[in-house]
Amino acid sequence: MLAKTRGIILRSVKFKESSLILLIFTRELGLKSYIISGVRNQRSGTGPATLQVMNLVDLVVYDKDSNEINRIKEARPAVQYNQLFFNIALSSIGIFMVEIIRLCIKEKEQNLPLFDFIEGAFRFLDEQKEQYACFHLSFLLHFCTYLGFQPDDNYSSVNCIFDMIEGKYISSPPFHRDYLDKEMSYYFYQLASTDLRDFKSVVIPKNQRNDLVDDILKYYKIHIGDFGDVKSLEIFKDIFRA
Repeated sequence: MLAKTRGIILRSVKFKESSLILLIFTRELGLKSYIISGVRNQRSGTGPATLQVMNLVDLVVYDKDSNEINRIKEARPAVQYNQLFFNIALSSIGIFMVEIIRLCIKEKEQNLPLFDFIEGAFRFLDEQKEQYACFHLSFLLHFCTYLGFQPDDNYSSVNCIFDMIEGKYISSPPFHRDYLDKEMSYYFYQLASTDLRDFKSVVIPKNQRNDLVDDILKYYKIHIGDFGDVKSLEIFKDIFRA
């Protein structure tokens, strides 16, 4: 059966001479693996540039109710990014986001709010021209809302220590090590309570930014059992360390 959907490409692997196997999170069909043939053929209507990781594409696919790899009939760019592939800092943020999405999304089912959030985040990232060093932190703290472990909005002058296991702010350190100190809890709360499109209003010194991304990823690992390691993290940190 043919189906139309929009998707974001999360992984692209060469297969044989002119084919690609793609992992795509789609709006209507959930997480899917596809194969497309003849990509590097000059007569192909779909070139490799269309199928790069991070790209948003409109697809016509053969959809079967099984776990086997389905085939793409047509793939066209849904969005033409202006700078995401040409700005090394923005591209690094995007690759980091893609890896986080791959590690978190396992579901095969449709999830329209989650897809719309991800599409909106990449399109918004492409619009940024300056002061985007906190974008990834804001993305992480809004993304977890769609994954089911949104932190409680109970921060106050009394409850100013974030308990990562309980997912809420408390008044004194708990009897375990998985919590944030007052300074990091404040930054964490500021990012979580500020809309993604207003992320520039939250100012965090660069040293604390690198510490905070480690803390947020630890929060992810606590709530997603098989989260794994983020391979792009150290390269990502190096780019934003200067």
